[in-house]
Amino acid sequence: MSILSICKDLCLPLRLDEQYKFIRMLIPFQTLDDNSRVWIFQAENELSQIQATEIKSELFEFLQEWTAHNAHLHTSGEVLHHRFVVVMVDESQVGASGCSIDKLTHFIQNVEQKYNVTLLDRMSVTYITSDDKIAATHLNQLGSLLKEGKIDEETLVFNNLVGTKSDFETKWKIKIKDSWHKRFL
Repeated sequence: MSILSICKDLCLPLRLDEQYKFIRMLIPFQTLDDNSRVWIFQAENELSQIQATEIKSELFEFLQEWTAHNAHLHTSGEVLHHRFVVVMVDESQVGASGCSIDKLTHFIQNVEQKYNVTLLDRMSVTYITSDDKIAATHLNQLGSLLKEGKIDEETLVFNNLVGTKSDFETKWKIKIKDSWHKRFL
């Protein structure tokens, strides 16, 4: 099944002169290859509804124009849980290059500046609390949280280092005892 036929089922019909723009549209997450590459950018604090909506809109605009060596990337993106900006690229179609990844990083830096949020701090860890809320802490604080009884080895953490769509679906939310975070307890 071609991308064109998938999009025709999911999108509004376009005029013939918009055909090329149609092909560049975002690809629904579910239709991306399982080996699609993933980037996850985590906000330290929960985004407001307005921030999440505006960031998602800007993300979609960016992804529709994102290229690698002048070839449009087959992408998907989303803002999840008012905290995570998730970007995926189906590299079986066109691979992301160093320059295209730099463009993505620059886009995220602009979002950070515009909305006064932090998305590139890899030392921040998010986990699900005992009352099913998402909380963030510094990586080095995990041991203290364990001693205080706020987390345990069964606590779910978000593994933002997953590299593929398949891993995102199965290993993004994972028990801390099964995650690389375990060594910081």
